Amino acid sequence: MADVAVKLLDRRLYLSKASLFSARASCFKELGDKLRVSFLGQKYLKYITPIKKQKIDTLPKLKRPSIFILKEYPPGFKDESHLVRDSPLWSRICEFAYNKRGTVKFVDPNSKDDRRLLLTGGIAICVGAEGVKVAKYLRTLFKEYPSLL
Repeated sequence: MADVAVKLLDRRLYLSKASLFSARASCFKELGDKLRVSFLGQKYLKYITPIKKQKIDTLPKLKRPSIFILKEYPPGFKDESHLVRDSPLWSRICEFAYNKRGTVKFVDPNSKDDRRLLLTGGIAICVGAEGVKVAKYLRTLFKEYPSLL
């Protein structure tokens, strides 16, 4: 949620040509009194910096259903996620996730965390024929998990 709020704030600041310090509360007028803005500067940095380097398990906190994007992996592109995010399809995916009250996740089949997340079930969005092949393959591998894909 924090990423979405910061992205929205960034977009609204850009469109209004305002700086963060001059317009932070005015960017979310629709929230009225529900929004409080507190500046956390250098003075508070030591209190918000992690004490030890430890990965946080976010899996139990993700909104369900999970909406998995299975990419096409076109040759010559290092990160297809940027292509999808810049396309008109991205707005439709986000609207779908919003209406389902779920979480969007680009799936990396090589990631242990993503494979673990796939076991919790969800909805697959295949971007092209390769994405469909990956979905069918995953369905075969995890056939004892009927909620998957």
